[in-house]
Amino acid sequence: MKRWDQLLFLVIAFIFWFAHFLYIPMLSPYIEHLGGTFTFTGIVLASYGLMQFLFRVPTGISSDLLNNRNGY
Repeated sequence: MKRWDQLLFLVIAFIFWFAHFLYIPMLSPYIEHLGGTFTFTGIVLASYGLMQFLFRVPTGISSDLLNNRNGY
């Protein structure tokens, strides 16, 4: 990869992950602002975490085991 391509990749990856990890801390106050209860907020946040655990982690592990990478 050229230097410019590496820099562009790093900037795009930072923006993606920054938005991704900003989502959860902002979701709880937003639900409360909309009038949601603490129970509902907990269910929403727990369902997000559960889906990450059930789909994202196994997908990454299986990709590593199969050595199935797209791209460079």
